Amino acid sequence: MSENDEYGMDGPRSVPLSSEDRSNSRYSSEAVQYALEGLHQDGLLVLKGVVDVAHVDHLRGVMGAETQIILQERAGLYNQGVESNILQNPPVARKDCLFDDVFFNPYVVQVANA
Repeated sequence: MSENDEYGMDGPRSVPLSSEDRSNSRYSSEAVQYALEGLHQDGLLVLKGVVDVAHVDHLRGVMGAETQIILQERAGLYNQGVESNILQNPPVARKDCLFDDVFFNPYVVQVANA
């Protein structure tokens, strides 16, 4: 794992997912150490390949379709009627949107608990 990954010297640290890590559903101790160093240095990480892009695309489609509905239902209710870019809804309850790799990601949990 190198400091000079695709984001360059000034970008966030990128933690690759090896085939061994994927088969074990957890990072190696070296990968966790690398992740923690980046988190402590930059305050954020890029965990590469831990979320299925198709799941993200599906969530984006669902959430995008709901945005206008939420805006219309709640127009003027919050923030003293000032239009805001903050939309908040109850947690996702649709079974077609509950992906383990998004909401219960073992790699994210492992790094967060390290």
